[in-house]
Amino acid sequence: MKIFNFILEGHEATLSNAQDHARGQDWQSIETTENGSLPYLDYKEEINGVEIWYCYAADCYIFTDATE
Repeated sequence: MKIFNFILEGHEATLSNAQDHARGQDWQSIETTENGSLPYLDYKEEINGVEIWYCYAADCYIFTDATE
């Protein structure tokens, strides 16, 4: 799983903000990290080849590359 080095946390950590970022972010310019599995994640949806995951342990949203 390739995880983008971009996290929404704090007051920005809402599903609506995560969806907006998945639609409007230039994901090609953001580095990724390879990770086999991440605990405490809840899959939300895929938008434009980007998967949105909510990490309920850290109260943040992470994004993964759905095309990899």
